[in-house]
Amino acid sequence: MAWLLSWLAVAVFVALAAWCFGGLALRVGGVMLFAGALLTMAETGSLTGVVFASFGWLAWLGGHWLYAVRHHFFASPFARRIFVQVLPRRLDPTRRWGIRTVPAERR
Repeated sequence: MAWLLSWLAVAVFVALAAWCFGGLALRVGGVMLFAGALLTMAETGSLTGVVFASFGWLAWLGGHWLYAVRHHFFASPFARRIFVQVLPRRLDPTRRWGIRTVPAERR
């Protein structure tokens, strides 16, 4: 029974860490992966960099989605444009909110 409580505590800790730091980690990691893939493609000419660049872009986009879910606004205008104008409406985490909770410095 003690092992079950240990696993539960670890799961709660990982979920809390992902909620608190996941958006930042995904955005920074996605940019680094995207930039590294572009540099590798420029250096070697290998097309496998396209796969890693797309994973980096998706990680960056996922980080912005998680940030928007937590804070009710997007961290960058580019991410907002992608979610509002390009992607399907159901993927926009800020849709159907009656009251926007935008900090005063962002208005």
